[in-house]
Amino acid sequence: MPATITPPPRDLATLRRLLVERPGEPFLLHSPLPATEARLSFEGPFAGRAVLWDARVRALGPDGGPQYIDIGAPDGERVPVEIGLACARIDLPTLRKSVVMLRNYRRLRRGRLTFRGPHK
Repeated sequence: MPATITPPPRDLATLRRLLVERPGEPFLLHSPLPATEARLSFEGPFAGRAVLWDARVRALGPDGGPQYIDIGAPDGERVPVEIGLACARIDLPTLRKSVVMLRNYRRLRRGRLTFRGPHK
């Protein structure tokens, strides 16, 4: 079943409510898949508190340069993040892995972090 596309939530409380109303994925998808770029929102830790990640995940292609996580300036509960992955297309399994990766990465900080290795 394809993921439901929703507009981005305004705040963390709205995100939580929408995730309860639409069980299934641990995020809200804001653009159709598969694609070379996807937008989504999800909850996760950052700087010792729960935030609403406003994410853009980009397919860099297999030879598109180093993979990265680029975290922008927080705006209240919202934190913009761009994730560049060495893959040809973004699909639901790739988004699920990206959410887990960002939630589990303990040394996140503002700015760009590059990493090696193919995204599988």
